[in-house]
Amino acid sequence: MWLANQQTPDFRTINRFRVQQMETCLQAVFEDFIAQILEQGYISGSDYYLDGTKIEADANRYTFVWKKATQRYQAALQEKVRTVFKEINDQIKLDHQEIQKFIQNTKKAASAQEVEDWTKGIEEQAGERLKKPARRSPDRTLRKQVKALKNDFIPRAKKYEKQMETFGERNSYSKTDTDATFMRMKEDHMKNGQLKPGYNVQMGTENQMILFYTLHQNPTDTRTLIPHLKQLAHSPIAHPEHVIADAGYGSEANYLYLMEEHYQGLIPYNQLRQEEQRRFKKDLSKIQNWEYHELEDVFICPNHRKVVFKKYMTRTDHYGYKRDFKIYECEDCTDCPFKSKCTKAKGNRQVHYNPVYEETKAKARRALNLEEGRARYRRRKLENEPVFGNLKQNMHFRRFHLRGLKKVHVEFGLLALAHNLMKKVKMDFQQ
Repeated sequence: MWLANQQTPDFRTINRFRVQQMETCLQAVFEDFIAQILEQGYISGSDYYLDGTKIEADANRYTFVWKKATQRYQAALQEKVRTVFKEINDQIKLDHQEIQKFIQNTKKAASAQEVEDWTKGIEEQAGERLKKPARRSPDRTLRKQVKALKNDFIPRAKKYEKQMETFGERNSYSKTDTDATFMRMKEDHMKNGQLKPGYNVQMGTENQMILFYTLHQNPTDTRTLIPHLKQLAHSPIAHPEHVIADAGYGSEANYLYLMEEHYQGLIPYNQLRQEEQRRFKKDLSKIQNWEYHELEDVFICPNHRKVVFKKYMTRTDHYGYKRDFKIYECEDCTDCPFKSKCTKAKGNRQVHYNPVYEETKAKARRALNLEEGRARYRRRKLENEPVFGNLKQNMHFRRFHLRGLKKVHVEFGLLALAHNLMKKVKMDFQQ
């Protein structure tokens, strides 16, 4: 306002600048600022403290669309379409071979475009019979069935296909902001665990300055680490030496990626703190407390019986990630005094052992147990949490004002740049 001689710009001017101009140049401005503070020594670029927070989208909380419901409606519609085509085929022998295959094969699904093309073919084949049939004529039923296909079934099929395309890998989205996913937020005004539309903001900090940020539609932190680091590779920070994060990022896929890309990860896994407790170490059911003979490849259970290797097995989760397991089974659990504490299975105790994950967990445990690793991990709470507190509490940013992934990315970029500028001014003042 000082530069503009106290003239207040219209809100449309601000919005046009924020949406159109900043979308093309904000990322470059932000990266240039990070390069400057890196050169001037405000940050070292070697330690990267990663954490995420969920920020509510500018979307109606009750205009939700669920993927499972859409799949159920889509399957029911396919059966209705198949029934109608079967009834039409009983009245007029349909020439189209694809329709015959669709009627006979209950597992075959037809797209909206296919149903539309088949309906046009039926209209051409029926011809005069669809124009103005008599009241009690069988052609009247045929006309109603064709009309139902055109006015009801085909539009619904197109709507469900569009919804499935919008979902992608997500399980939900909001009608008022289709890029927003329903997530569980900490700010729960209804006190009932209500899911609200939002975005998962992932950012890395050092000296409480935001070095890089990405926005994700996935509510879980586990699956955001790899895409975040891939985008970080094109920033001025590029490849920090240490990546420090909480247990929400500890997974086999993330550990392997950090090792392949030569990052020193300081990320605990979910059960690390439990394994350090006395109660866990006394638990007879945990294989971590059993003896292992490497040459024989057998575990020795608390009853001094061998748990021998049986077979290999591969599991694929619903995201498509494959994990290899070794299956071990106790030679005989009959009359074992520890069986009630060891397993609930009726037969012998089985152990599903993931050697790759166990090896990566051991490396993560060793890194965190070193004095240097402990010191870096302790600082994590002093890095990310104050930044989130400043953004949400001091700057009152608890909800996005724009809609769409690209626009909210610009909005958070402005916020991150403002936070960094204020932090730099404060550090200069203290010096």
